Amino acid sequence: MTSLIDLRTEFAPRAVDSDRLFLLSASDALEFITRATNAGQELAGVEGFRITEHGAFQPLQEFSTDSADVQCGKAEFVELTNAVVQAGAAKNVYFEVVFEGEHA
Repeated sequence: MTSLIDLRTEFAPRAVDSDRLFLLSASDALEFITRATNAGQELAGVEGFRITEHGAFQPLQEFSTDSADVQCGKAEFVELTNAVVQAGAAKNVYFEVVFEGEHA
């Protein structure tokens, strides 16, 4: 099983503010989710953020998912989350991706 630490290390050069939030662009978030779930990691959700012109991070609830809030299987939740991330791509949303067992 691929370690999330290894994936985060690999994706760190692409992340925005990787020390605090580890925000990924939509395309990088989709790749990260795919690779981690294919390696057996269980997706807990994503949190969407807009980066303001002043460099602040604004959470966007409409571009967030939480596995605790939905009643569906793991595969369906990944599909749902991928759709949310894809919708955020057009609006330049960045995503924090969280897996079960991690602290957000």
